[in-house]
Amino acid sequence: SLGNIVTGPEESPGPEGAATSASFWPGEDRFLLRTYGRTLEFVAPDGLDKLDAFASIALPSPTIDHDEAVTYDIVNGGYWTIPEAPEGAPIWYVPCEE
Repeated sequence: SLGNIVTGPEESPGPEGAATSASFWPGEDRFLLRTYGRTLEFVAPDGLDKLDAFASIALPSPTIDHDEAVTYDIVNGGYWTIPEAPEGAPIWYVPCEE
């Protein structure tokens, strides 16, 4: 096991912190984790040893109900996310802030 990660506030561990999707950057030194409440990016300073070595950063996220999936846009540097919906779900692009 690589360890455990915290996806939401410990004082209120409700569905907001439930992980719904993840995406690794091709170099494997960072990954996105989508929960119902937010998008987090975890960055490893020196490779993939243990999850507790990763620093987490809350990224800007669109406010949509039942956000389910996330993936990096390796060409443009942002990420894509989509909510759970039977059909016609909007696909959101969030550009990199750097």
